Amino acid sequence: MTVCIGAPCLDHQQYPHIFDVIVAYASPSALVALRGTSRSMRDRADALLFKHIVVRGTSRPVVAAPHGRLPGVDWDGQAVTPADRKLMCTRLAHARILDCHTKLDIAAVDAPLAAALCNIQVVRRFEPTAPALPARKLVDFAFLTPSEGRHAHADSSISSPCDCPSTFTFDIPEGTSTSVTNVLYDPLRVPIHSFLQLGQCPDTTHSVIIYTARPEPSCTASGKSSPAPSCGSDELPRLGMLYHLVEELALRIGNAITATGTSGGKHTLVGIDEMDHSLLAMPDSASAAEIHAAIVHAVQEECSIFFPQSVAQHVPSALSFVSRADYAAQQGWAAFVLESML
Repeated sequence: MTVCIGAPCLDHQQYPHIFDVIVAYASPSALVALRGTSRSMRDRADALLFKHIVVRGTSRPVVAAPHGRLPGVDWDGQAVTPADRKLMCTRLAHARILDCHTKLDIAAVDAPLAAALCNIQVVRRFEPTAPALPARKLVDFAFLTPSEGRHAHADSSISSPCDCPSTFTFDIPEGTSTSVTNVLYDPLRVPIHSFLQLGQCPDTTHSVIIYTARPEPSCTASGKSSPAPSCGSDELPRLGMLYHLVEELALRIGNAITATGTSGGKHTLVGIDEMDHSLLAMPDSASAAEIHAAIVHAVQEECSIFFPQSVAQHVPSALSFVSRADYAAQQGWAAFVLESML
């Protein structure tokens, strides 16, 4: 048994359960220090340090951690040997969460790196045009906020008549179990002329669309307390800021039914219940059930424009609604944070 003199210490072999808790809650800097104690501790620390990684770069992928550098990783370093690369691949195999801050097609630009990231379970894509590595869950962030949203359409031939922000997401790869699109909006500005284009989604993928309020600092500083149209119009479109979602859902569901002949897939809308009713052009007295019914009816009507009426009848079974609180409880807080927070 270890004999401690002076500073307190812990024999991890005698008290493994206590040591497990300490390691689980250790800071990145503490884990880096732990790596130097033994080979087994290094492997244990690496499993945590490399669990969540970030890839950036404009010409070549640069691998890092959300908190900074990863120990021993200089993927494109001039002095890197084949043995170094092999060791790096071993460490990168611990990665389960990937934040993609690059437009690069990682698989095409650096196949060895893509192969090393073989155990990724969640990809968070911050560049809408970035092809994603295979993962069970793909999270996209779509900004409809004035300061972060784009003022251009995915189709360059379409332009917005004003400065309303527009956003789009890239296609969802086959094999993705869950596609999460987090739509961030300013609760005090209704983007009248915005576009929201969703990438094509496989019929078997569960599509989750989360609406997250992200107040603009300028609106908060000005003391605004109630939503207003973003471009000065006094008249809101049907369903307010959700009007841009109706056509996207109608096309997704209609295409899925046409392809499978039976189901329109599974589409879950999260956070609608928490929206200010004026953002939805609905009266304050409207219940959550009434708002849900209005959305379903609007998607059905839009679906019947593009597809036979028999297809539109499947819309109610393809759409579901969940509050943010209930969805967080279903997923667990850690998973919800990954899906809904930057």
